[in-house]
Amino acid sequence: MRLSMREALDYKDCPQLYKFRHVDFLPERRDIKSYFKQKLRQTISHYYFCMIDKREKSLNNIFSKWEQLWFCPEVEESFQESDIRDHSNKAISLLRNFHQYTKDERIVPVAVDFRYEASFDGETNLHVTGKIDLIKVLNDKTRNKETDLVFFSYSNHMPDEFLSKININTAVAAYAFRKNFESRESNVILCNIGKKHETVIQMTGSDFVRAKKILYNIAEGIENRIFFPSDNKQKCGKCSFRTFCMNEKAMEDRDAISKRHDN
Repeated sequence: MRLSMREALDYKDCPQLYKFRHVDFLPERRDIKSYFKQKLRQTISHYYFCMIDKREKSLNNIFSKWEQLWFCPEVEESFQESDIRDHSNKAISLLRNFHQYTKDERIVPVAVDFRYEASFDGETNLHVTGKIDLIKVLNDKTRNKETDLVFFSYSNHMPDEFLSKININTAVAAYAFRKNFESRESNVILCNIGKKHETVIQMTGSDFVRAKKILYNIAEGIENRIFFPSDNKQKCGKCSFRTFCMNEKAMEDRDAISKRHDN
């Protein structure tokens, strides 16, 4: 079975969301936050591609790339000008923070937006695809040489270290790195550019075993078409499929009442 990390995380969050998005392919209107997250990540990737290509990586260069990506017809035709400007101002602040604590970093980027495929052997072979935002080698003579896997976010909340440790996305990425490069990463780093904070994680064999079990449970649920709604107030409130979910529940209730009457 082949499974993307996006599919796995969607099913983990809510099996019914997975069904709506990846089985039914229901229409899903992207909100401005979705575009913002995408364009911000692309701008940060551009910064590290500039390092690889020996091109200018100044703050002005980052801002120029952001404006090029953000003020595009797709965004400008979908949202109000005031919302577009507000989000752009937020991005400028975040990118300034990002540049401030990365400009003097002595690193060599090995890969940016590295796409991997991790294979897990079992009764049914499972292939999981995903992406690592940045693979970097620390090039500082005052410290030991390190190879780090980096994932970026811009959340307003400080990351929970326990949840970060058991995150299957980072565990599978580290597992795939070791298989692809036949080398062991020094750290997995969750970099919150909004809070100027890095959570550093060391992966062990037990993390890979746990991730494998979760992935096989997800794969089994998908194969057996077990699609139930999650009970998470925070995620449900933000879900773009909320209306579809409510309609499906109404139909299930109607069918249940109909069966009782028939009996």
